[in-house]
Amino acid sequence: MSIFTHLGPRPRLTLVIENQYVTEIWVDRRAPIISIHDYDWGETDRDPARDRDGFPFTKVNWKQPAWALGLSLHSAEAKSDLCILDYACPAKVPFQD
Repeated sequence: MSIFTHLGPRPRLTLVIENQYVTEIWVDRRAPIISIHDYDWGETDRDPARDRDGFPFTKVNWKQPAWALGLSLHSAEAKSDLCILDYACPAKVPFQD
């Protein structure tokens, strides 16, 4: 018997896309608690968490709506032309060089 049999059915992730941005995130028809492991910020964090390989990351517990993450279906290069909101632009994210 495989481990997948013990875990039960896999939850379904639904991304709602509007104007090429992720506006909603649902897991089994519920808004999930979003945790982010930010490896970019982890390099300069004074007290970073570490993954199992020892790499530093900053754990972010996201409490804003999913659309405020600024997730896009475009690569970073394409996104620079589409930046409308400050937090959607990689160059404008606070604490980054």
